[in-house]
Amino acid sequence: MTVEPAATANPLPPPEREELERLRAALAEKTAEVELLHEVATGVAAAPTMEAMLAFIAETAVRVTRADSSSIYIYDPDTQVLTLLAVHDAPRGVLGRLKLNVGEGITGWVARERQPVVLESNAYLDPRFKHLPDLRDQRYQSFVSVPMIAKNEIIGVLNVKTRRARRYTPQQIRLLTAIAAQAAASIEGARLQQSMIARETQLSAISEVSRTITSSLYLSEILDLIVAMTARTMNFKICS
Repeated sequence: MTVEPAATANPLPPPEREELERLRAALAEKTAEVELLHEVATGVAAAPTMEAMLAFIAETAVRVTRADSSSIYIYDPDTQVLTLLAVHDAPRGVLGRLKLNVGEGITGWVARERQPVVLESNAYLDPRFKHLPDLRDQRYQSFVSVPMIAKNEIIGVLNVKTRRARRYTPQQIRLLTAIAAQAAASIEGARLQQSMIARETQLSAISEVSRTITSSLYLSEILDLIVAMTARTMNFKICS
């Protein structure tokens, strides 16, 4: 007796099979992106200080893009200057000291135009490039710079660099942009909170001054009344 092999499902035609594989790959990519952004959100929320949060973002940017270095410049709307506040693979002594004007260098250009810049090789030959000796940036071949924007306002700029020329994938650029947006939103939220705290402190001080003045005026009225009553009681024309 011959046993017939069990019937198997008809295989998909090559075009449909390729489309299915493409969809599976796209789903896996999106899942990885969501997991990473969740990790970033958790890390940002757990950071005890602004400095720690920026350092975490700089390190994450390097890991996501497999870059050699990263830097974060934060924009001060009062001075209209970008200040380096986080670096990866660079001397930490430059933090807070290195400043760029809007429009200065690739970083300043990105802040002004609010558009990313992707240079895959010979970044130092770009006309927007500004040599910064403290960062030893001429040793880098590729340079990616993305704006950090929250509520349509420029918050800063996130940069990643590699020593060798390399091609960045659309997913890496997309993730870097999303990370920059998350960081910008967190910074904006922290600034708003600080502003509210400062406002509450100011209002509390005004209220305290007001109470002091009111109390002083009330005390003065009481003293005047006591003086008047004493004068009448003692039948004095003047009492002081």
